[in-house]
Amino acid sequence: MDERASEETRASAADPHKGRDRTGQLSLRFKQKQQTSQSHVSTLKKGGSALDRESREKKQEHELKQDSELLVKMDDHRNLLDRMPSPPSVPPRVSVLSKIIATALPIAQIAIGSLYRNDCPVQPYIPIYLIVSGVFVLVLDLVSCVPQGQGGEEGATFCRNLINTWNSLASLFLFIWFITGNVWIYSIYEPSYSPGSQETKYCNKTLYLFAFWSTTLVYIIVGVMLLGGVLLHAVHVCFGGRQHTQRGRVGETQRPPCLGQ
Repeated sequence: MDERASEETRASAADPHKGRDRTGQLSLRFKQKQQTSQSHVSTLKKGGSALDRESREKKQEHELKQDSELLVKMDDHRNLLDRMPSPPSVPPRVSVLSKIIATALPIAQIAIGSLYRNDCPVQPYIPIYLIVSGVFVLVLDLVSCVPQGQGGEEGATFCRNLINTWNSLASLFLFIWFITGNVWIYSIYEPSYSPGSQETKYCNKTLYLFAFWSTTLVYIIVGVMLLGGVLLHAVHVCFGGRQHTQRGRVGETQRPPCLGQ
């Protein structure tokens, strides 16, 4: 290789024109090789860009599929309340009857507690318990009938805030008072109903039995409501789960081909 280069050098030195032709040939050959390498590089870039484009398309299809599944789940959660059966409307007669009963009970508590105020020496706080409970419940019932107004007027807002504050404080007091009345009533069960035999353990029968059963009635109502709520939830889970499963199957059968891939 060195000998050939030295010969070409001596030949170019002997003949300058021949040396320039040789140099031109070498430069032309170099340019051809450079163009060939550039064409190879551009071909590789085109192939790489095609692969990148295909991978991006696959990634976009996968993201589109995930977004569509997420939208379906969000739609199911959004329409959960719409799929729940609406509760039946209360007839006006039932509503009026419930109001009468809710008003009659506290009036009876006030009347019986006042009538037998001094007829329970074994626990003199039972009549007071009935009177206070009846007054607070009756006031709550009456306040619930007061119109609170509509809109964002200052007077209507103040009235709503005042009523809500009163209801919250009264309800808290009634809960504590109810627990206290439970202690007073159940702690002396069952007292003597004969005033002459055991005066220290005597309590008027009408007063005590009314206080006992009106307090026990609260537990009965709460238990029935809890049982009914559990049964309604179980029915909703049972039938709502079946409807959701059927809807999912229908959605899978009607899913577009692009989402099914």
